[in-house]
Amino acid sequence: MNRQLVDVEHAVNRVRIGVVVLAAGGLMVLALRLLFGSRGSEGILESGDLTMLWGVLVLLVVMIGGAVAITRSKSRANREFHQEFQRFLAREHPDAPIVVGLQPSDLLARATAAGVSTERIGHGGLVGLVVRQEGVEVWIPGDLDPRWQVRRVPDWVRVAPSDLPKQKWPAQSPDTVVHAIEVSDGERSASVVVRPEKTDRKNPGRATVEAFAQTLRALGEDPAEHIVIRPTAGAVRR
Repeated sequence: MNRQLVDVEHAVNRVRIGVVVLAAGGLMVLALRLLFGSRGSEGILESGDLTMLWGVLVLLVVMIGGAVAITRSKSRANREFHQEFQRFLAREHPDAPIVVGLQPSDLLARATAAGVSTERIGHGGLVGLVVRQEGVEVWIPGDLDPRWQVRRVPDWVRVAPSDLPKQKWPAQSPDTVVHAIEVSDGERSASVVVRPEKTDRKNPGRATVEAFAQTLRALGEDPAEHIVIRPTAGAVRR
């Protein structure tokens, strides 16, 4: 079955923008009713009260502009927190590959099975993997030590469909499926949803595929064994 690796932040932002567009449409309909009236009632234009007209237009612009600004600000803040967490892990382990991504919804169950604290897990935060020779250390933002470890064993890595605690997928299309990179030693396991540092607006899927490939290489895996890039569209066949 053909699936596409999804840039989660890009997809979520598309949903947010869609909500803003729908809200703007609703406000526009409301504004038109106020201007021209409805069901025989007198509108603002008929009454000649231009003060209220300008008030409606200003309110419409402010609400739409505010919604767009909040969306962009939240996206920027998420990126900055991601980078800060990655820098912290890099300082702690300057010679080790670092993987930072979003927590899949199943990470809570994996932490529980590992017998560790589930604090700050399961609410859509970040998870970091520090790749060592013997396996990976699993870090949660705010920890001063790894929360748990997963040993390196044969066939310990796979890419599998997943979802996020705050988003249910597929939400819009059967080809819009979040994937996670999972590591397991048979006793303990961990998972992470990888997202690119920079998104190509023209082809966001390609940046996501490259981010997954880079993570798989950091884990000592051949990306070609887990993902296949379509030459034409840059999508992934699973």
